[in-house]
Amino acid sequence: EIVDSWRNSFLSTYIQLSQGASPAALEAQLPGFVTKIWDEELNKSMILRLTPLLDLYNELSDANSYAYILLAIACVILFIASINSMNLTTARSLERAREIGLRKVLDAFRHQLIKQFLNESLIISALALVVGIGLLEFFLPVFNSYYDISLKVDYLGNLLAGFAAIAVAAFTVSFQSLKAALTNPVKALRYE
Repeated sequence: EIVDSWRNSFLSTYIQLSQGASPAALEAQLPGFVTKIWDEELNKSMILRLTPLLDLYNELSDANSYAYILLAIACVILFIASINSMNLTTARSLERAREIGLRKVLDAFRHQLIKQFLNESLIISALALVVGIGLLEFFLPVFNSYYDISLKVDYLGNLLAGFAAIAVAAFTVSFQSLKAALTNPVKALRYE
């Protein structure tokens, strides 16, 4: 009964008018049609109207605003992940206090320690980027065939992702590397 009921009108119905048919003439007939199929109470709340498909498409496809919303969400997630990575890296650097103390005793300069931590972080980020792009290349054909679409890899986007990975790596390791470079070698070696 639900499938055949005229009260079940929550979906859009698409029609194609014959060549030369007047949308205005058809729309003028809709109130009489509504009166015939619905009771008076429902007739007051339901309105049938014609909308050209192109207008409907343009109304529904405000894709730019959705893209900006998703971009903002992605940036917030990236920022939170960077803070988390910074905290984990700082906690891990406390385990490396003895190594840092020995390096400083052996005349390692602050900039050398900062450079070491930055390089380690950049290598890890670069490896993660390569693995991510590899997984993308591997799974994209499967995704395309499953959803019957044709997405392609944007290599310029991958280059931008590489720069983003470098920026994120530099951001996440900056606090830890500065803290490690300022570590007092005597305290680091004494408490280990």
